[in-house]
Amino acid sequence: MDDFIAHPLVQRLSGWINCLFRAHNPLMYHSYADTLDAVTKRDHTLRRNFVNSVFSLITAPGWCPVSPFGLFDPNRSAQLVLDEFKLVIDFPAGTSIFIPSAIVTHWNLPLAQGETRYSITQYSPGGLFRWVYHGFRTKLAFEHEASDEILEQAERDRSTRWMDSLKYFPKIM
Repeated sequence: MDDFIAHPLVQRLSGWINCLFRAHNPLMYHSYADTLDAVTKRDHTLRRNFVNSVFSLITAPGWCPVSPFGLFDPNRSAQLVLDEFKLVIDFPAGTSIFIPSAIVTHWNLPLAQGETRYSITQYSPGGLFRWVYHGFRTKLAFEHEASDEILEQAERDRSTRWMDSLKYFPKIM
Protein backbone atom coordinates (compact mmCIF):
# COMPACT_ATOMS: atom_id res chain seq x y z
CA MET A 1 0.00 0.00 0.00
CA ASP A 2 2.89 2.41 0.72
CA ASP A 3 4.16 2.09 -2.86
CA PHE A 4 0.66 2.70 -4.21
CA ILE A 5 0.13 5.80 -2.01
CA ALA A 6 3.59 7.13 -2.96
CA HIS A 7 2.92 6.87 -6.70
CA PRO A 8 3.01 10.39 -8.24
CA LEU A 9 -0.35 9.94 -9.99
CA VAL A 10 -2.04 8.85 -6.75
CA GLN A 11 -0.44 11.77 -4.91
CA ARG A 12 -1.67 14.14 -7.62
CA LEU A 13 -5.19 12.72 -7.47
CA SER A 14 -5.22 13.10 -3.68
CA GLY A 15 -4.21 16.75 -3.98
CA TRP A 16 -6.85 17.35 -6.66
CA ILE A 17 -9.57 15.80 -4.48
CA ASN A 18 -8.42 17.90 -1.54
CA CYS A 19 -8.64 21.10 -3.65
CA LEU A 20 -12.14 20.17 -4.84
CA PHE A 21 -13.26 19.48 -1.29
CA ARG A 22 -11.86 22.78 0.00
CA ALA A 23 -13.39 24.76 -2.89
CA HIS A 24 -16.87 23.21 -2.85
CA ASN A 25 -17.40 22.56 0.85
CA PRO A 26 -15.05 24.74 2.91
CA LEU A 27 -16.96 24.35 6.18
CA MET A 28 -16.77 20.55 6.15
CA TYR A 29 -13.22 20.69 4.77
CA HIS A 30 -12.04 22.71 7.77
CA SER A 31 -13.78 20.32 10.17
CA TYR A 32 -11.88 17.42 8.58
CA ALA A 33 -8.61 19.37 8.61
CA ASP A 34 -8.97 20.39 12.27
CA THR A 35 -9.79 16.83 13.32
CA LEU A 36 -6.89 15.24 11.45
CA ASP A 37 -4.49 17.94 12.69
CA ALA A 38 -5.59 17.36 16.28
CA VAL A 39 -5.09 13.59 16.02
CA THR A 40 -1.67 13.75 14.34
CA LYS A 41 -0.41 16.45 16.73
CA ARG A 42 -1.47 14.39 19.72
CA ASP A 43 0.08 11.11 18.52
CA HIS A 44 3.34 11.62 16.62
CA THR A 45 3.49 7.93 15.68
CA LEU A 46 0.60 8.48 13.27
CA ARG A 47 1.32 9.63 9.76
CA ARG A 48 -0.93 10.96 7.07
CA ASN A 49 -1.45 8.88 3.97
CA PHE A 50 -1.15 12.07 1.94
CA VAL A 51 0.55 15.29 3.00
CA ASN A 52 -1.80 17.16 0.66
CA SER A 53 -5.11 15.83 1.99
CA VAL A 54 -7.42 16.25 4.98
CA PHE A 55 -8.80 12.71 4.60
CA SER A 56 -7.51 10.32 7.23
CA LEU A 57 -8.05 7.07 5.34
CA ILE A 58 -8.00 5.59 1.88
CA THR A 59 -9.68 2.44 0.64
CA ALA A 60 -9.59 0.63 -2.73
CA PRO A 61 -19.10 9.09 5.75
CA GLY A 62 -19.18 12.87 5.64
CA TRP A 63 -18.20 13.31 2.09
CA CYS A 64 -16.48 10.48 0.35
CA PRO A 65 -14.61 11.28 -2.87
CA VAL A 66 -14.56 8.43 -5.39
CA SER A 67 -12.27 8.46 -8.43
CA PRO A 68 -12.35 5.60 -10.95
CA PHE A 69 -9.55 4.56 -13.25
CA GLY A 70 -8.93 1.68 -15.63
CA LEU A 71 -9.86 0.59 -19.13
CA PHE A 72 -13.66 0.55 -19.50
CA ASP A 73 -16.40 2.22 -21.53
CA PRO A 74 -18.40 4.33 -19.05
CA ASN A 75 -21.27 4.62 -21.52
CA ARG A 76 -21.98 0.89 -21.49
CA SER A 77 -20.57 -0.48 -18.20
CA ALA A 78 -19.36 0.37 -14.71
CA GLN A 79 -21.82 3.24 -14.25
CA LEU A 80 -22.22 4.59 -10.72
CA VAL A 81 -25.60 3.83 -9.13
CA LEU A 82 -26.97 6.02 -6.32
CA ASP A 83 -29.98 4.10 -5.01
CA GLU A 84 -31.73 6.74 -2.90
CA PHE A 85 -31.58 9.26 -5.75
CA LYS A 86 -32.61 6.64 -8.32
CA LEU A 87 -29.65 7.69 -10.48
CA VAL A 88 -27.36 5.79 -12.81
CA ILE A 89 -24.41 7.99 -13.76
CA ASP A 90 -21.86 7.49 -16.53
CA PHE A 91 -18.65 7.70 -14.51
CA PRO A 92 -15.54 7.71 -16.74
CA ALA A 93 -11.97 7.12 -15.63
CA GLY A 94 -10.27 10.28 -14.40
CA THR A 95 -13.40 11.89 -12.96
CA SER A 96 -14.31 12.29 -9.31
CA ILE A 97 -17.52 12.55 -7.35
CA PHE A 98 -18.20 13.41 -3.72
CA ILE A 99 -21.02 11.47 -2.07
CA PRO A 100 -22.18 11.23 1.54
CA SER A 101 -21.31 7.54 1.56
CA ALA A 102 -22.63 6.80 5.05
CA ILE A 103 -26.18 7.69 3.99
CA VAL A 104 -26.28 7.06 0.22
CA THR A 105 -26.20 3.50 -1.05
CA HIS A 106 -23.78 3.41 -3.98
CA TRP A 107 -22.38 0.73 -6.25
CA ASN A 108 -21.26 0.13 -9.83
CA LEU A 109 -22.86 -1.77 -12.67
CA PRO A 110 -20.79 -4.74 -13.92
CA LEU A 111 -17.92 -4.31 -16.35
CA ALA A 112 -18.09 -5.57 -19.90
CA GLN A 113 -15.90 -8.55 -20.71
CA GLY A 114 -12.22 -7.63 -20.94
CA GLU A 115 -12.59 -4.31 -19.10
CA THR A 116 -10.89 -3.30 -15.87
CA ARG A 117 -11.98 -0.69 -13.35
CA TYR A 118 -10.45 0.41 -10.08
CA SER A 119 -11.27 3.27 -7.79
CA ILE A 120 -9.70 5.30 -5.05
CA THR A 121 -12.00 6.27 -2.22
CA GLN A 122 -10.94 8.56 0.60
CA TYR A 123 -12.87 9.24 3.78
CA SER A 124 -12.66 10.07 7.45
CA PRO A 125 -14.71 7.76 9.70
CA GLY A 126 -17.14 9.08 12.28
CA GLY A 127 -15.19 7.30 15.01
CA LEU A 128 -12.23 9.62 14.43
CA PHE A 129 -14.42 12.68 15.03
CA ARG A 130 -15.96 11.07 18.15
CA TRP A 131 -12.47 10.24 19.48
CA VAL A 132 -11.46 13.90 19.22
CA TYR A 133 -14.82 15.11 20.62
CA HIS A 134 -14.39 12.82 23.63
CA GLY A 135 -10.99 14.30 24.41
CA PHE A 136 -8.92 11.64 22.58
CA ARG A 137 -10.46 8.73 24.45
CA THR A 138 -13.18 6.18 23.99
CA LYS A 139 -16.79 7.05 24.67
CA LEU A 140 -16.71 4.70 27.66
CA ALA A 141 -13.65 6.43 29.18
CA PHE A 142 -15.19 9.84 28.48
CA GLU A 143 -18.44 8.87 30.21
CA HIS A 144 -16.54 7.47 33.19
CA GLU A 145 -14.35 10.57 33.63
CA ALA A 146 -16.65 13.48 32.66
CA SER A 147 -18.70 15.56 35.08
CA ASP A 148 -22.49 15.38 35.04
CA GLU A 149 -22.63 18.80 33.39
CA ILE A 150 -20.29 17.75 30.59
CA LEU A 151 -22.22 14.49 30.12
CA GLU A 152 -25.48 16.42 29.82
CA GLN A 153 -23.92 18.71 27.21
CA ALA A 154 -22.53 15.70 25.33
CA GLU A 155 -26.01 14.14 25.25
CA ARG A 156 -27.50 17.39 23.92
CA ASP A 157 -24.77 17.49 21.26
CA ARG A 158 -25.33 13.83 20.36
CA SER A 159 -29.10 14.26 20.02
CA THR A 160 -28.70 17.13 17.53
CA ARG A 161 -25.52 16.01 15.72
CA TRP A 162 -27.37 14.57 12.73
CA MET A 163 -29.31 17.77 12.08
CA ASP A 164 -26.30 19.94 12.92
CA SER A 165 -24.22 18.06 10.35
CA LEU A 166 -26.48 19.31 7.56
CA LYS A 167 -24.80 22.72 7.81
CA TYR A 168 -21.68 21.13 6.31
CA PHE A 169 -23.39 20.39 3.01
CA PRO A 170 -23.37 23.22 0.47
CA LYS A 171 -26.67 24.64 -0.69
CA ILE A 172 -27.23 25.06 -4.40
CA MET A 173 -29.59 27.87 -5.24
